[in-house]
Amino acid sequence: MPRSDRRRACTGVLAALTVLLAGCGTISGRAEPQLDVGAYDTRPLAVPPDNDNGYSRLVESARLSDVVINPGSLQTGLTDFSTAPVPTPNLTVGILADSVRPALLADGMLAGFSFGGLDHPDAQGEPQIGVSTALRITILRMRDATAARAAAADIDTDDFAVNPDNRSIGIPNYPDAHAHWRPQVPTMAATVAHGAFVVTLFIAHPTPDSTAMADLAAATFAAQLGRLDAFVPTPADTLTSLPLDRDGILQRTLPVAPRKWPYPSAYQQAIGKVAGWGGYRRSTGLVYGEPVADGWLNPPGEGDSIPVERLAIVDWDDLIRLPDAVSATKALRKLRARLVGAGYDAVSPPPGVPDAGCYRNAAVTTDAQRELGYVCWVMDGRYVANVHGADETAVHQKAAAQYALLVNSE
Repeated sequence: MPRSDRRRACTGVLAALTVLLAGCGTISGRAEPQLDVGAYDTRPLAVPPDNDNGYSRLVESARLSDVVINPGSLQTGLTDFSTAPVPTPNLTVGILADSVRPALLADGMLAGFSFGGLDHPDAQGEPQIGVSTALRITILRMRDATAARAAAADIDTDDFAVNPDNRSIGIPNYPDAHAHWRPQVPTMAATVAHGAFVVTLFIAHPTPDSTAMADLAAATFAAQLGRLDAFVPTPADTLTSLPLDRDGILQRTLPVAPRKWPYPSAYQQAIGKVAGWGGYRRSTGLVYGEPVADGWLNPPGEGDSIPVERLAIVDWDDLIRLPDAVSATKALRKLRARLVGAGYDAVSPPPGVPDAGCYRNAAVTTDAQRELGYVCWVMDGRYVANVHGADETAVHQKAAAQYALLVNSE
């Protein structure tokens, strides 16, 4: 994570200026103190004009996050959640069986998104078979409805063949669904086509109760298929025209490197993955919809739910958009309390940044974790953002720059 050790003293009367300089700055239209922003930019970057470098499937996959169902709304008691864009057959591996890849390629997979929730995770954040309850919902967009029907059958057939203990099972009210389970290992996979989409589920239960798992699959299909009808897919021949930044959210998020657009990317670490869960995944440079933003801001057990509209992720930093400033203030308090509850120690906020809260993670002990040792939350209007740094100077400069960027994006 870039940072700068330069600290420049700003001199002169700059309050009337409408620009911010590297190392120091004023905020247009506000009588704020000058801010130490290091080498960071404080003006929104222009969105790159094209999306033809392999990013279009990632952006379309992130759009699917607008309609994916949060598993916690269908299965009570889930406490740990994970989300992942799955734009290509290769990135479905772990969530789906590796043997499914050729079929997805042949059936014309164009985009996908996955949202999982579970209780009693193991040390890697994955289900403990025979202990955990888990539900993962994965939406795949295929080239057309015919391809979706073929893909749904292929997913079930190829996954079924992985283990001789698998047994077919029907899903109530969904005669066209394909499903199987393993009596000795209380898990189930269920898949159904819906227009040009495939919805495929991984379900785990503490006991081999096939009725409970099939009923959960039916309830999930009932909720998810209706939401899919609200999604307007981007025509395949115009995917490259998708804007990289929905609603100007990424423009308001501090870039990783000065003057460099945060292009989207997705990373998968397949080591030690549990089939159906997907292993460790990270994504950056993407804007997610309300279901993902809500799951991030309002996990179970953290008090009243606060409405939230969008979540942007750039490297390790996040920005959320809420309906109004009142909701943003509530979210800021909640997020700061979350860090205190997780054992973070409060440190001084950056000078001149109102409402900022900064904290040190005492658990960071290795060089690999050092860039995440400090975190600050800042707010402007209906936007709340966090930034990380290796020390107070670094995180203060990033927080000041993020705050100025929000102000200058109005």
